[in-house]
Amino acid sequence: MNENVSNLNENWPDIFSLALQEKFRPNILAIILYGSWLRGNRDTLPDFYVILDTYSCLPSRWERLGNRVLKPNVYNLLLHEEEKTCVAKYATITLKHFVSGITNDFHPYLWARFSQPTKVIFSKSSAISSSISHAFTKASERMLSETIPMVASESSLNTLWETSLALTYKTELRSENSQKSRELVGHYAKYLEKKTDLIGPRYGLSKTERGTWVCHSSWPKRFTAVVKWKLRNYVGTLLSVIRLVKAAFTFNEPLEYILWKVERHTGIKKEASLRQKRHPLIFAWGLLWEIYREGGFK
Repeated sequence: MNENVSNLNENWPDIFSLALQEKFRPNILAIILYGSWLRGNRDTLPDFYVILDTYSCLPSRWERLGNRVLKPNVYNLLLHEEEKTCVAKYATITLKHFVSGITNDFHPYLWARFSQPTKVIFSKSSAISSSISHAFTKASERMLSETIPMVASESSLNTLWETSLALTYKTELRSENSQKSRELVGHYAKYLEKKTDLIGPRYGLSKTERGTWVCHSSWPKRFTAVVKWKLRNYVGTLLSVIRLVKAAFTFNEPLEYILWKVERHTGIKKEASLRQKRHPLIFAWGLLWEIYREGGFK
């Protein structure tokens, strides 16, 4: 995994985009690049969302069912180019599910990710681009409207968004440390300020002369928000486990990827046995529990 990542350069997203277009033609509608690659990190895998018009192009009935029941499916793509071997991670979802998930889903899996800057690197038409752009705006609205009642009555822009991101991180089993939200907010400060200026006043925020934000949420709204986020934490833990099971069927070497990501974000290094690598669903649970107890998953 590390060897593949170290080979990545600025051209790889375009190379992967062409490969994904070919793989899912004629059902592909758009490709979105998101995640740490956009922040300039080159010691990680590029992350893509492949937007489809139907799941019929997926190779098996079980994968099509899995994508409908618990979106998205996550895969990895291995490419060979000029004697280099590189890997990317991509998720598949229909445009209908992408838009409805951001607009309506109780869990923040989609709207938290796409409230952050992303880049559409391929789109089949301007109408599709417009639909995706509107979904990005809706994601920011969901992020702010759901988290504003959870912040202090007066907060800086950084505190507002760090709190928002930290709340969403707790709803998944993630390996990122507590500094991740601070890093994201610091990198995207101008983008988040623009979004907050535009959206915040609609959901109970007002800006002071000092540049801080005052939250005008009522006590019932705050109480409701606390209950909702507690429920999201419980639901999210269950969904994370189910997604790990799904990844064992769709992701090449899923256990190796998890171990690499945990080590990268936490420094916790674990080695899997050959039996665990070959049959992760049967033999890897003890190893994952050990990582969890040592703080590998937050």
